[in-house]
Amino acid sequence: MPATSMSTTPTSVVGIVEAQQALLGLSNQEIWTGIGFEREIALQLIKAGAMKMPLAKIPALSARLQFDAAELLRVALCESGPALATLIKHQRSLCGDAVGAPITLQGEDVIALVGV
Repeated sequence: MPATSMSTTPTSVVGIVEAQQALLGLSNQEIWTGIGFEREIALQLIKAGAMKMPLAKIPALSARLQFDAAELLRVALCESGPALATLIKHQRSLCGDAVGAPITLQGEDVIALVGV
């Protein structure tokens, strides 16, 4: 799990991106090409708050930013799907709040996620 040397973790995806970008000295191009966007405008829209970071890009983004993937996913999920994040919190509380325990619906595992 990559570590970050930031003393306090920002509470938004944009905050994390900008803090890690500054920490690592990355250009916008290094980020957007590194996570698989075809055009820089996608990253610009995300930074401007006009677009949410696609959850499918979180693994590549966390690797590019050398930032904890679970924490970045938690923040992104809370931003892009607050209702889903609330449901996950509720379901986890019913399971004894076990970190990484799968959430099951109708007997099938649908998601295992560290705390949201």
